Amino acid sequence: MLKWFKRPPAPTAEPASAARRAAEARQQGNALLDQGKLEEALQPYREAVALEPSPEAFVSLGYTLGELGRADEAVEALEQAVRMDPAQFDAIYLLGTLALGRGNYPQAISRLSRALELQPSSDMVLRDLCSACFLGGDLARAHQVAQAGAAAHPQQADFHFFLGNILTQQGHAAGAVECFDKALLLQPAHPEGHYNRALALHAAGRLEEAAQGLRTAIAQRPGYVPALTGLASVLTDQGQAREAEQYCRQALALDGRDAEAHNALGNVLLSLGRPDDAAESYRHALALHGGHAQAHANLGLALMAQDRMAPAVESLRKAVALDPRYARGHNNLGIALQRQGHLEDAVAAYGRAIELDPALAQAHSNFAAALQAQGHHELAITSWRKALALEPGFLDAWSNLVYVMSFMPGVSAREYLDEATRFGRAAVARAVPFTQWPSAPPAALAPGEPLRVGFVSGDFREHPVGFFLEGILGHFNPSRVVPIAYPTRPGEDRLTARIKPRFAAWNSLAGMSDEEAARKIHADGVHLLVDLAGHSEHNRLPVFAWRPAPVQLTWLGYFASTGTPGIDYLVADPPGVPPHCREDFSEAVRYMPDTRLCFTAPEYGDELQAGPLPAMSSGHLTFGCFQNMTKLNDDVLALWGKVFRAMPEARLRHQSRQMGDASLREQLFLRLEQHGIARDRADLAGPTGRQAYLAAHQQVDIMLDTFPYTGATTTCEALWMGVPTMTLAGRSLLARQGASLLTCAGLASWVAEDEDEFLDRLLRHCSDLQALAGLRAGLRAQVLASPLFDGARFAGNLESLLHSLWRERVEGAGA
Repeated sequence: MLKWFKRPPAPTAEPASAARRAAEARQQGNALLDQGKLEEALQPYREAVALEPSPEAFVSLGYTLGELGRADEAVEALEQAVRMDPAQFDAIYLLGTLALGRGNYPQAISRLSRALELQPSSDMVLRDLCSACFLGGDLARAHQVAQAGAAAHPQQADFHFFLGNILTQQGHAAGAVECFDKALLLQPAHPEGHYNRALALHAAGRLEEAAQGLRTAIAQRPGYVPALTGLASVLTDQGQAREAEQYCRQALALDGRDAEAHNALGNVLLSLGRPDDAAESYRHALALHGGHAQAHANLGLALMAQDRMAPAVESLRKAVALDPRYARGHNNLGIALQRQGHLEDAVAAYGRAIELDPALAQAHSNFAAALQAQGHHELAITSWRKALALEPGFLDAWSNLVYVMSFMPGVSAREYLDEATRFGRAAVARAVPFTQWPSAPPAALAPGEPLRVGFVSGDFREHPVGFFLEGILGHFNPSRVVPIAYPTRPGEDRLTARIKPRFAAWNSLAGMSDEEAARKIHADGVHLLVDLAGHSEHNRLPVFAWRPAPVQLTWLGYFASTGTPGIDYLVADPPGVPPHCREDFSEAVRYMPDTRLCFTAPEYGDELQAGPLPAMSSGHLTFGCFQNMTKLNDDVLALWGKVFRAMPEARLRHQSRQMGDASLREQLFLRLEQHGIARDRADLAGPTGRQAYLAAHQQVDIMLDTFPYTGATTTCEALWMGVPTMTLAGRSLLARQGASLLTCAGLASWVAEDEDEFLDRLLRHCSDLQALAGLRAGLRAQVLASPLFDGARFAGNLESLLHSLWRERVEGAGA
């Protein structure tokens, strides 16, 4: 619809006969127009134009035609008025609004700019020109015009609303909120204003305020679908996905064809660990709006969660093709490419996301993770610190930074603990209500009452944590320990299916906020809560900061202090944490009698045997390292270089996930050459299935451990396949896990305390092939008989430790 225009004044002098009749006709048309009789008004306006073709008469005709939706005829009449009078404001303004209504933004901007020259303080021209510039993508000009409007008409809320919307689009969320605040002071009952302010608050990370603003918008306009959808998105980001789902369903009940609501529901379902249902919602959104770039990108995330990487990448590429400036789309594409093992392409995608939105903290964090996977640890830490500078409460990025510092050469135990402790303080600061838990001390167990022990992990699957845990679970005495699983992410595999029945309950924390998760655990009556992740992927350390259980400890999946207040104990063994190293932990160190780890023998015992020592037939020794490439720092390669110079016939086999990337293989070849290991002496192999991976040990005589990040799963797998590992023990638990495992397995002579001893012991072992062959032949039986593979013995020891920790807590609370 066109807007008000200024009617020409009635003539003051006695007109000529034709002019008089024309004026009378215009007056008749005006009267009919005032009555809303637009069709009837056309005839007298046409008579007026015929009798006296003045600019004013053409404006009246053009306005009426425009109101009737006959835009082409309206433009023709109005352009005639401008030809007759190039300064005819009403005609120029109406031509601008017609162009704006038809989506011809360049023409609208041109016409409305001319109208503004004629009436520089016109509020209606300023509003429409701002709209044209905004919709036409010229945000800078829109901002300039809105500022002029706000200065000229400070009591008109519209211009402050305009400024808020423009600043939101420009990524200046804080400034946008200030503008919306000014507008809402002038016009409090404005649901769209509350909605747009909430969008800016959401972008600024002020989630609680955003949720409140959206609730206000809904209260002012019940059934306001965009606000319902927006509230669902905010709640999803707050970890309150179950409540968010209710708002999505409500929005879709009101408008089942709202693509944004289907997209928001997909986000909710994905966060709840229901990727199949999420994908269906995204497909509904795309059926309604095929050009919805965010829905394509989100479908890619759902497909990733289904482990369908090729279609995920395809969907994400569609998203960034539809909107090349969609920074989050490029970020998500990087995630998919990284999971495919295309690290160089992933780095490029993250880099593009950062270029488009330098304030996107998630992209900086993912960029850091890709750099870390390539072994560029210092650069990764720099990027994680950028992410934290942008979003100081970004605990996932901070946790990743702490994790990398745990194994970086040159980082002292004190430096590491200081950083972990800073993370812990930040986690507690976000858990303010945790101080309001019931403060009564834990009671002693009733006679015969078992401990309810919760295990928190994202790795109840074919993962090192799952491999260590599986052989223990079946040996818990139900009269002493009731295990409860708290998986932190969705998805299950064959190992999950085997271990799930061994838990008394399986309570997923996926999609829950830290507070929701803590309240759930507390309501379950858990006595001891065990963190199995530390700062590794998919951890929920912030949940522990709420202290949902009376006794909390960390064990198994991480080899350093968490730094998190609320985690009381760290489970270790004496070789892993000698007494003088206890000061390296924020937790109190408590010891298992034999080993802190117990490995589950692989399921391929009948099919896979160690086989003869390869050196007996090849004429040379083959050293292996099947650990993540990120552990191969320059100190490790330098020591290996000494080994290969001492044994010029020896060969190296390295196998890791990164070696599936040709560019990373070439990088490692070059680094090996720099340390004196020619590329024709090295075989670099990419990832395989687990059975093929284990079979590859049949080609290796001795494993070379990395340091300070020594092997755990890889060492146990090699031992089971008859291959000993030469390890260098350092100061930290992480650096001593090889020493702990090998000592427990009866191979203390394969542990060195410094590099000279490493080389000396290794060469002595290599000098006696008969002894090596004999060790290989009997090593599987030896380690299976050791505490390292004795699940029943370990479970009993762990039960005793858990009861000891409970008594310590109860007695301490009662003291």
